[in-house]
Amino acid sequence: MTESPEGYELSNMVETALARTLVFAAEAKRWDVVVRIAEELGRLSEADWGARNYRTANTRTSMRGR
Repeated sequence: MTESPEGYELSNMVETALARTLVFAAEAKRWDVVVRIAEELGRLSEADWGARNYRTANTRTSMRGR
């Protein structure tokens, strides 16, 4: 399965926006917002890691049949 680069760009934009918002929230001492954003960034990171791991495993499996 081939994924379009647009998906990666959008993901990067969301992560960048959340990271910038995290800094602003910390500067404003909005710790409740900091916690929520940090949790979301963690979920995005885990999902990205899982997706990369899945693609790598599938690539290895499909290459064995050659």
